[in-house]
Amino acid sequence: MQTYAFNKPFIYFVCIVSAMGGLLFGYDWVVIGGAKIFYEQFFGITDNNLLIGLATSIALAGCMVGALTVGALTDRFGRKPLLIYSAICVAALVYFLRSLPETKGKSLEELEKEMIK
Repeated sequence: MQTYAFNKPFIYFVCIVSAMGGLLFGYDWVVIGGAKIFYEQFFGITDNNLLIGLATSIALAGCMVGALTVGALTDRFGRKPLLIYSAICVAALVYFLRSLPETKGKSLEELEKEMIK
């Protein structure tokens, strides 16, 4: 009978990485499932199963694209500059959204009249 020598730490590492991949994939599904009821109502697709499936698939594809690109960006620019850039982008988006006037369905002419008053 022939005996084989296994590298147990490497086998454990592969098992843990595989388990974490499955765990994170399941987490993505839970997050998308939790948001599903909101984007179905927002986009008006509650009665169309094809569009619901398409929206869910696009969300998962976005998760995949993000996971595939962030590694290359981190390798190229480094983790800290990428985090700083992300923080600046989020702050700029929050500032922009906060500075938008609440129009309540009014036209630009109506808004101009209100601003002149």
